[in-house]
Amino acid sequence: MSQIAALQLEATFRAFVNIFRIFGLFPFYYNSVERRFYACNISLAYSVFYSAGYIYFFARIKWLIFVHLSSDQSQYNRFLITAALMTMYAGVVTTNLVAILYRRRFLRLFNGLMQLWYRIRADANFKLDRKLLSNFLFKIFVVDLGCCVAISIYGISSGVAVSVPYDTMYHVFNFLVNATFTNLFVVVSYLGAHYYRLINVRISAAYRKIEEVSTKNVVRKRLVCSRLVRELHQLAQWHGVLNQLIHEFTDLHSASLAVMILKNFVIMVGALFGAYVCTVVEVLLGLAPVFNLFAFHMLMAFFFFMQFYYLVTSAAKLTRRAEKTSAILGDLTSIDESDERLENMIETFSLQLMHRNHKIQNKGMFDIDYSLMYAALATMMNYLIIAVQFQITTA
Repeated sequence: MSQIAALQLEATFRAFVNIFRIFGLFPFYYNSVERRFYACNISLAYSVFYSAGYIYFFARIKWLIFVHLSSDQSQYNRFLITAALMTMYAGVVTTNLVAILYRRRFLRLFNGLMQLWYRIRADANFKLDRKLLSNFLFKIFVVDLGCCVAISIYGISSGVAVSVPYDTMYHVFNFLVNATFTNLFVVVSYLGAHYYRLINVRISAAYRKIEEVSTKNVVRKRLVCSRLVRELHQLAQWHGVLNQLIHEFTDLHSASLAVMILKNFVIMVGALFGAYVCTVVEVLLGLAPVFNLFAFHMLMAFFFFMQFYYLVTSAAKLTRRAEKTSAILGDLTSIDESDERLENMIETFSLQLMHRNHKIQNKGMFDIDYSLMYAALATMMNYLIIAVQFQITTA
């Protein structure tokens, strides 16, 4: 890896560790000399204080919003807005509590990922996966920060409170919190996908080494095959360890994932319904459409859809790269006159991959892939139709 790429990766790594620490998700510190994470009592105390403050103060804020909605006689679907408030609050609280209560397991997990990183890239000159990095930076600077800037401009230009006083700060903070929690899962998925890419690159390099060896040079071919057997054995172990670490992370955050996906779904439905009410319903009532509220609701729908989209696509990319290893091993088996030990190693590796689940699952309830996004969008349209019909009958 080049020096510039290494500096980019280190800067990104340090930035996100600090961001996760700010939001109470990372009660550890990193020792760059030993290349290990260690428990940090100061960070743990901050995480507990931050979580307790969020639980108390935002419970009061959500309650004030609920009281405001109860006295409001507008055409908005109060059930959808209340559900969005509850799922947003529950998602943040659940994720913070999981990070604190299972901190020892997360410490072992992060150290395992760090050790695996240095083992995979040892004695190898691989370039940084710029495609994943550019996708992630696009999400950070264009989607997340762009939406925060847009909601700030809306709050300043509208001059009226949408729900509670200091609504601009409230929405910006909610955007930052939800984006950070989504980025936690996206980072782990992208990191796992990058690990699988490094493993696949090394297997492809082994394929080229065998092709370059002449079949007439029996001694050299035997030596190369012997080295490749040892390397494939090591890569098979790393592949299995990485699969285990990723699934352990998702199992620990299974409740957080379920609430996060439900939250994105509910907020998207509520935001689209709000956009319908402040335009179509206002026109039917003989009033002028409220375009500033329409822009606000569409911005909410766009932001939470993008969080859901990146959550699904990052998990799908991880699964796709993990399953690609089987196809690369298939190229190795197509080589004629290969060594018997190498053939046995490839067969063993292939059988391990065949009996291993590479999909990101939430306790077996659902897979986080494109099918989940398609099903969520279809269900969202059904709920929107039901909400519109209910609004028409009660208007």
